[in-house]
Amino acid sequence: MSISNMNSFCQHLLEANRLNQLLLNRIQELELELSQVRLTSRPLYTQDTLNPPNPAPSSTPVTRPAAARLKRTETPQQLFLKNMTDTKVYTVGIEPQDDRGLLHDFFEDIRKWAIHYTINLADEVLSHCSTMKDVVAIIGDKSDIHHLLADREMRQDVVSALIVRDIVFHAIGEGSMFNSKHRNGELCGEIVSSFAMLSHQDYRAKHQLCLRQAALYQEMYGEHNHHEWRTKQANERTKALLNTLSPFLHWGINTDGEHSLSELYVKGYRIGFRLRSHAIKWQVIFPVAGMQLDLKRMVNRTLNLAGDPMTTWTELTKNPERYFVRFAITPTMIKSDFSAGYEVKEVVHSSLVHVGRQNVSSHRKDTQMTSRKNGRKN
Repeated sequence: MSISNMNSFCQHLLEANRLNQLLLNRIQELELELSQVRLTSRPLYTQDTLNPPNPAPSSTPVTRPAAARLKRTETPQQLFLKNMTDTKVYTVGIEPQDDRGLLHDFFEDIRKWAIHYTINLADEVLSHCSTMKDVVAIIGDKSDIHHLLADREMRQDVVSALIVRDIVFHAIGEGSMFNSKHRNGELCGEIVSSFAMLSHQDYRAKHQLCLRQAALYQEMYGEHNHHEWRTKQANERTKALLNTLSPFLHWGINTDGEHSLSELYVKGYRIGFRLRSHAIKWQVIFPVAGMQLDLKRMVNRTLNLAGDPMTTWTELTKNPERYFVRFAITPTMIKSDFSAGYEVKEVVHSSLVHVGRQNVSSHRKDTQMTSRKNGRKN
């Protein structure tokens, strides 16, 4: 390349970076405007929607047009570089979000959805929800489920936990492709089974399996109908999930609510493919309700258990054996890299859990014990 061409190349690169920064600024402005529009939109719940009339038996259901799917912003190509290199060269300076931040933000977006759409429940509905098999499965028998669901924050986080588990099962976990009935689901399952058969220190074979898995997921992602398959799965799973969650949610949840949950499902698939498109082994582990608190792999969500967040954190750190997991909202996610000939393990996401005192089944009694202790101190 001549000196003049090099100078021209540098000028184009500087101009591209300037345009890139303008684009990022505009995206941030649009996101802020969108959030303000959502905050000022009409209320979701009115007296009529909270107490809907019974439709006439012969009435014809009204079919509403589906909301347009929000398009994920694609990374723009540097067209002048593409012409010179004849390959796709994406925007200079935009690094992908790291795994830790990506997972934290994703699970937090699910919690925000649950907080927004979960409603207060009458006693008879609480009793019904307390016996739902999916709810019992995540809370177990060491907590009084009825008392727990009567607490607004706990109820919202139970809804969050149910959503997270469903998305992990179908989109992020090791068996997700099989569970989603992908045509290569059995091949993905064979890799998982082969990995489980290896000895602990068979690092070379483990790395080879990770490479095989990465190649398979990259091939699957590159299929011409991948995005169509992903959207179809997200829509179907969203409808099934909303049916499961219906006792906790506003009657006839609006189109925006269904659409935003579907978008979270799509993001779950994107995350699942991203994690396994590299030669890395991922473990996704939900702490079992009733097990002892482990602060190396868990983060407490019951912030005021000992009166206030700081006192609670101090007490849990000092005496973790005195506390157990009431239920987990998110999983612990661990990645292992075997490329160096040994295992490099990292806890990328610690499970967000609600905890209670050992042998105290009622969340309500837990908080009352704290109140009495504070009263004696005063």
